Amino acid sequence: MLAKLANLLHAWGINRSDLLLGSCGLLVLAIALKWGYSVVLSKTKSRVKGDSSLTIDVAKFSQEPPPLAPMLLDFYGIPMRLSAIVAAPAGRASNLPLDNQSLLLQCESALPRLGRIAELHKTKIIRWPTQLSVTGFTHALLREASLPDGKQTRSRWTVVTGPVEAETPSGTIGLQEETGTRLLTVALFLCAEEPNAYNQEAVPAPHQWRRILQVRDASRDGGEGT
Repeated sequence: MLAKLANLLHAWGINRSDLLLGSCGLLVLAIALKWGYSVVLSKTKSRVKGDSSLTIDVAKFSQEPPPLAPMLLDFYGIPMRLSAIVAAPAGRASNLPLDNQSLLLQCESALPRLGRIAELHKTKIIRWPTQLSVTGFTHALLREASLPDGKQTRSRWTVVTGPVEAETPSGTIGLQEETGTRLLTVALFLCAEEPNAYNQEAVPAPHQWRRILQVRDASRDGGEGT
C-alpha cells in the first residue's frame, strides 16, 4: 500500500522532501490557527467578565452616618453621606479634567456646592474611561458595583446616575471646543443612616439633579436647598 502511494506521488512529481516540507507547513498553520483561536477566546471571556480595573467595591467606601454640620446633602429629604463619585467623559470627543478639584467644580453645574460636600464627607473620586451613553454607563456601573446590602429591597445605599453638562475653558476639550461644554456621565454613591427604599435613581437630564438632591446649611434645618 505504501509502495503504491510512493509510486503515485513519484508519478505526480512529488518527492519525500516536498512531502515533508508540506507536512511541516500544515503543522505550523494548525498551531497558528489554534493560537489565534485561543487569543480570540481569551478576549471574549475578558469582555464577558468585564475589566477588573473598573470593579467597584462599595464595602470599602465610608459607611459612617452623614455629617450633620455645617452642610447637609439631602436625597428626597433624607440626609446622605456622599461616599463616592464615579465620573466618565461622555462621547469620544470629550475627556475629564486633569485634577479632581476641577472635576468637582464642573459637577457643580448640576448641583452647586457639591465640591464642599465632597470635602466634608471625604468623598472618594473614581475616574472611568469614556462612555458612549448615560444608559450604557449606568448598566456598566451597576454591573461592576458590589453593594454591601446586595439585592435587598431596603438598603442604606443609593446610587444616583445621570448626565452633567459643564462649561469648560476653550482649547481643552478637543472637538467640543466651539461649544464650550463638556458632557460627563456621573454616579453618586450615597449612604444613609437608616435603610430606605431608594436603591437606584436615574437623572434623565443635566438640569434635573436638583429635583432630587439638595445641599443646605445645617443651621437652616428644613430650609430651602440649592
